[in-house]
Amino acid sequence: MNAGIGCEHLDRPLGLTLTASSNTSISLTWTEIRGPVDHYRVTHTTALGVSSEVKIPSGSHSVTFNNLEPHRKYNVSVVAERGWQQSYPSTIEGLTGPYSIEELTFSDINVSSVNVSWQRPTPAADIFILHYNPRNNGDTMNVTVDGTETYTILSNLKPGEEYIFTLVAIQGTITSEPVLGTFTT
Repeated sequence: MNAGIGCEHLDRPLGLTLTASSNTSISLTWTEIRGPVDHYRVTHTTALGVSSEVKIPSGSHSVTFNNLEPHRKYNVSVVAERGWQQSYPSTIEGLTGPYSIEELTFSDINVSSVNVSWQRPTPAADIFILHYNPRNNGDTMNVTVDGTETYTILSNLKPGEEYIFTLVAIQGTITSEPVLGTFTT
């Protein structure tokens, strides 16, 4: 079916917006069209021309594509359909985030400090944010690390405590999936 057949009867979905992105997903929303619609056909296509399509029922106006490739550009289109009629597509580009950091490494551990390190993701991050807190109690603390660094030294830790760590890489407005780790002082 060609986009545009019967376009005089169906409005094009407007307000197509990228609402969230991670290294493996893209979430979108749009404004429902006026008048009846059977469903919306949402397609994402890679630069290599590989595409995937889902149908979103009338009354819904958002979708999340999961299991995408990290650090890839996706062209997304939304078409309203009713019977044999289609609207013109609304389109937007979405970008998944960097590859995830594989693991955290803890070294130079003593009763009140630790060196936390990781491998640099591809592509490089702008910044890293490390969240950490004692497992049993205590507030979550945050450290922001420049994207050119691959470690940070934490001090003033409580002796004999197990700590939980979460590290994310941020590139522009895109946040990677978190990597988790634990260690005991």
